[in-house]
Amino acid sequence: MASLVIQILGTNGDLRWFVEGEEASATTSTAKSLSEKSWGNFKGDVIIFVPSSDVYLTKAKLPRLSSVKLRKAIPYAVEDEVTEDVKNCHFAISRHDNAGYTPIAVVNKERMDAWLELIPQSLKSKITLMIPEVLALPWTANTWAIAEVGEFAWVRTDENAGFAIEKNNLVDLLIQYQQENNAIETIVLYTSSGGNLEKELTDHLKLPVVAKAQNESWIVFLSKNINIKAPLNLLQGDYQSNYSSHSNERLQKIFVSMAAILLILFSLFGFVKYAILNFQAHQLNKELAMLYHEIYPGESATMNAKQRVEAALIAVKKAKQQGGFLRLVAVASPVLINTPGLTIQGATYNNSQMEVKLEATDFQLLDKVATNLRARGLVAEQTHQAKSGSVVQSTLVMKEK
Repeated sequence: MASLVIQILGTNGDLRWFVEGEEASATTSTAKSLSEKSWGNFKGDVIIFVPSSDVYLTKAKLPRLSSVKLRKAIPYAVEDEVTEDVKNCHFAISRHDNAGYTPIAVVNKERMDAWLELIPQSLKSKITLMIPEVLALPWTANTWAIAEVGEFAWVRTDENAGFAIEKNNLVDLLIQYQQENNAIETIVLYTSSGGNLEKELTDHLKLPVVAKAQNESWIVFLSKNINIKAPLNLLQGDYQSNYSSHSNERLQKIFVSMAAILLILFSLFGFVKYAILNFQAHQLNKELAMLYHEIYPGESATMNAKQRVEAALIAVKKAKQQGGFLRLVAVASPVLINTPGLTIQGATYNNSQMEVKLEATDFQLLDKVATNLRARGLVAEQTHQAKSGSVVQSTLVMKEK
């Protein structure tokens, strides 16, 4: 998706801009044309280059702290280098370099706000990168990259270091830098003027200078060398929460996509697991069938283990019930048969309990029968007693203790 690239020019509110693929329009673009254009359907990122002369790039050796504690410590670490009250400054940082230093960018908060005011409201949520122009110059280790821009020069001295200066003062300043850093081997000069700067650098610094003609607009040139993942992004802290929500939306989309992929993988894993378990179950059933026929050779069909256990329990329960019935009959029959004046009309047996329909000459005889059964170790009780003519009818309920 094409990005919108914006270069803010100085402090007068002017700027240049173009959408990737339309680089030719950069030379005629203005802040007015940016604000008048409708950006409602624009879906790309917004990249902003700000004047290097308004951003102070430095570094400090700080202990490894959490990001919150590190941000609190930075103003005190560089306050001696900054010419204004640190309370009025915005600080951005990058990861530690190999020597243990933390790269730091310092810019006045009012200037940051003024730059962002130049951006249409509909684009502010899409800003993903804001860096000084100098950090978009091509750079390699042990090399200084210099861009000759009118009466000024942009100088990139390290991955996250550089400055903008008037050309008249450039050579003297680089001589001081060279004394502090003798590892510099080459100077790469990007120029569109064809002036004497190449000769001055060669004569005073005694370093090879590789001059490269720069024939396109600076905004287009910078955009070709920009690293969208540049670590020293000014959109940090309060400015990150206000102006980089678009990048958060992209992260959310990535997260949702990854979640969907994981869900598909888990589903595939579940299907594979089911297939494996199904195969193992089939193999176990085969082995169980072989063992079953070895144990029960007369069986034509295989009964599963659960069915066989249930059948065995039913058989045991039935045998137990039959045994209870026989014991009740054996204990109770001498009393019921040998009691004069007592007639048995019927009997049922269920749940280890026997109910006997009786007729007797009187109630006392029924009580005597129950007492004799209890004496033989049974639980016996007469129920539903009623007199019918000259006889008494009752239901005798008895069971084993």
